[in-house]
Amino acid sequence: MPVPLLNLPTDLVEEIFNLCNPLQLFVLSSCSKRTRKLVKSKVANKWKISSLTSTSIYLKGNRREEYRFKIDEYPKNCYCLTVSIMGSILHLTYPNEAVAQLLEDLVDVFGCRRAPFIKASAFNDFEKFLDLCRVVIKKNLEVRRVNPASTVMEE
Repeated sequence: MPVPLLNLPTDLVEEIFNLCNPLQLFVLSSCSKRTRKLVKSKVANKWKISSLTSTSIYLKGNRREEYRFKIDEYPKNCYCLTVSIMGSILHLTYPNEAVAQLLEDLVDVFGCRRAPFIKASAFNDFEKFLDLCRVVIKKNLEVRRVNPASTVMEE
């Protein structure tokens, strides 16, 4: 029997969200505008971006666990959760493997304000790197370090 999540008291919803990891919260936030707004209001600033690559964004929480949002080119893997020794990975499908759009969605849902590390050398396409930089500027993210991009700058 389905649980009417949107009709539950806010204290109970907050407790439920505290038990969820960011991968589950992100999937829940993509269900509807109301659930996205609810997730945003309850989990803002609890998760932080730890690093960015050309196909993945890593989030860390207060308990030091790390979660990876990975763009996958195969639609059959969309919303597939992989758990390994290295941590949990949520596979997502975005058009043209757009990590910039994923970053924008994650910042919107989780309210992240810092991206301490961008691995620029992982970007084979300079346009994708520029798109990511545009989102960083648009969302006013603080970036502490950018890995030198030997492969990006050579083009």
